[in-house]
Amino acid sequence: AYDNSQDHIFHIPAKYNEVPVTEIAANAFKNQRTMYEVYVPTSVTTIGESAFEWCYDLKKVIFYGDVELGKRAFACCEKLETINTVRVTEMGEYCFLSTALKVVELSPNLITVPKGCFDSCESLTSVYINEGTKKILDQAFYNCTALTNIYLPNGLEHISMSVFVRCNSLESIYIPASVTKMGVNEAGNGKGSVFYTTGNLTINCGANSKPSGWYEGWNASQFDPDTDEILGYYVTTWGQER
Repeated sequence: AYDNSQDHIFHIPAKYNEVPVTEIAANAFKNQRTMYEVYVPTSVTTIGESAFEWCYDLKKVIFYGDVELGKRAFACCEKLETINTVRVTEMGEYCFLSTALKVVELSPNLITVPKGCFDSCESLTSVYINEGTKKILDQAFYNCTALTNIYLPNGLEHISMSVFVRCNSLESIYIPASVTKMGVNEAGNGKGSVFYTTGNLTINCGANSKPSGWYEGWNASQFDPDTDEILGYYVTTWGQER
């Protein structure tokens, strides 16, 4: 149970009534307004869907062990600035939607960055994705308007559509040669631009030419509003080293 203490800091116990605490249930703290900091012990390995969603005043979360997060686990925690995402080995869709995160490092054990995971994190400036991650799915960093620096690892295979759309501060990015699918969703039945923004962008690619699995309009920069015909592309260079 949540202890509404005066300091607004909550240490989740490793045991409750002598029973190990291994999971935070879905919706457990949803809409809790007086929680500022949360510390999660190594015994907890799973945090359920929407467990902390809409905790408006939550600013800091520390995991002492590796955890898996359910869909929307911290969505709309509008003041959440600090969380050690490197401990998160699995994420649900829209996990950190509309939070105040500024710098993110992802776990080398995280295989997939899911749909909308960091959607509308408008304070996010830097993202480091470790080798081990294979897929970045639809809209993962959509509308991250302050994003200026992102590291995509060697071994990354798939960047889906709309991943960096409306990342208006992003001026350059390096795409490793390992990426074989670009601008198509995981099911293969959706296609779209990956980078459509209002800013200037230079794209450097490790591949010597566009791989066959990349959607033709993956780097589209302009569209005809009436026909959706592609009118322009971002500056793209091939055969580049990081």
